[in-house]
Amino acid sequence: MAVRTKRIRPLLDNKVLNSWNALMISAFARAARVFNDSSFEKIAERAAAFIFKNLKDESGRLLRRWCEGEARYPAYLCDYAQMAMACLDLYETTYDPVWFRKGCELSNEIKRLFRNEKGPFYDTGTDGEVLLTRNAEGYDGVEPSGNSSVANAFLRLNSYGLESEFFEDAQRIFRCFSPMFNQAGGNFCSMLSGLHFSLSGPKEVVISGRRGDAETEALLSVVRREFHPNIVTVFLEEGKSKLSEEIIPLASGRPILNGRATAYVCQNQACRLPVHTVEELLELLD
Repeated sequence: MAVRTKRIRPLLDNKVLNSWNALMISAFARAARVFNDSSFEKIAERAAAFIFKNLKDESGRLLRRWCEGEARYPAYLCDYAQMAMACLDLYETTYDPVWFRKGCELSNEIKRLFRNEKGPFYDTGTDGEVLLTRNAEGYDGVEPSGNSSVANAFLRLNSYGLESEFFEDAQRIFRCFSPMFNQAGGNFCSMLSGLHFSLSGPKEVVISGRRGDAETEALLSVVRREFHPNIVTVFLEEGKSKLSEEIIPLASGRPILNGRATAYVCQNQACRLPVHTVEELLELLD
């Protein structure tokens, strides 16, 4: 080892990239739910806080990369979209509505900076470098494309009850790339995952209860630790749900009933009768 240390060291890539960290945040947030491990949650929140503190310019616009104290370059579509997804994943892990609000804000910025009225979203913003053409990619390579992540984020927001424009934007993305799905479906894995979410009729779950209550924790465990594809979840903690009810349309009018933790399950704009037990909730989710 002593001899080895005398050699010229290889170059070290120590950049902090926005989109790559967003993917990591989503992974740790989901792992925190599945394994019930708060250390993963803290890692995800710390990384997200770093992005929002250090990778923004004076106007609040996201930047692409940070290195040795310097943040530069306007963020691309993939950065915005994957951070929006990361915020929604953090919300479904912490149920802190602040993360949901950040996801909404980023999604609205996507529409402002990257919208293409005739097709999928552009990869670069309206305030970026002037180019001969602005690309709008859908190919999912080593990371999901910006358009794939936009479609997934927008569909989730629509499932929370936000405006139908999110749904319509996602459908436009699918229509633009659909001719290539049959030819090279493996190149659109993330986008096809979003399409499956859309076509399946996602289920929307709201759980109202008290933190630490056995029935509440049991209901939360069903949606957090077990695999139920194509659902979105909201938790309304007794006495602390005001902000959630204000900014998440799905959360409105979902009180605790009969003094017991209560789960509401909706699909295709129709809601089933509220339930109180794990067995009843599982039956509605199957």
